[in-house]
Amino acid sequence: MISLLFLCLSGAAHAQSLPPAPDPADVQPADDARARELFENGSLLYDEGRYEDAIAAWKEAWRLSGRALLLFNMANATERLGRYEEAMELLSRYRAFAPAEERETLDRRIRNIERRLDEVEAMAPVPAPLPPPVAATSGAAATGSVATVPKKPVRAVPLVLLGVGGASLVTGAVFGVRALGARADAAALCTPLGDQVWCPESAAGPLAVDRESALVADIGLGVGIGAVAGGLIGLLLPQKAPVKVALHVQDDGAMVLLGGTIR
Repeated sequence: MISLLFLCLSGAAHAQSLPPAPDPADVQPADDARARELFENGSLLYDEGRYEDAIAAWKEAWRLSGRALLLFNMANATERLGRYEEAMELLSRYRAFAPAEERETLDRRIRNIERRLDEVEAMAPVPAPLPPPVAATSGAAATGSVATVPKKPVRAVPLVLLGVGGASLVTGAVFGVRALGARADAAALCTPLGDQVWCPESAAGPLAVDRESALVADIGLGVGIGAVAGGLIGLLLPQKAPVKVALHVQDDGAMVLLGGTIR
């Protein structure tokens, strides 16, 4: 999960783009009236899906009036734009002004945004390391030419299998975490009654998410393991040794069958 220190540092960076709020005692009636107009304009722009324009209107209204509700509105717009760190920072600032009965709901929403940001970061591709530089031989250094190293033919199929396998493993891990979270939510709502468990209607949603996410996680992990194994076998075996990879998907998961023949 995102650490509190990281959230504070990123929030400070976003806060620099937010104009400072005036002292309530210094707000003039004309500025307050203009801030109300900007608030209404921003609400209309938000309803039209023009989130950047809505944020610009609400920022100016914040500069004129410093009304805390504008922080909540800007958090909604930045979350719609996928700027999750900025949305969490705005919600945290609004929480300081919110009524006590709203703070628990705000905390849950901030945790949900943190979980969504973790999923996005987990699915981000990892850049491949650069190859080491090739050193010139003593003879090449004397003549000023660059030594060349003979290249081995690249096997496309094993590399594709490794890429597909890595992506499938990441997808399976993400949905596995999602299934565990939904399972925990459902367990908190259900009540054991002897050998049986009673679950209210409100637990139907988490239970459905648990089943669907667990199925996707099983398939993703099965496909990922099979594809990575096939790719590694394809790289290690001689070029004349074809590797056959077969995938059989069942209703309750995935089964990967691997077979190879060396000629």
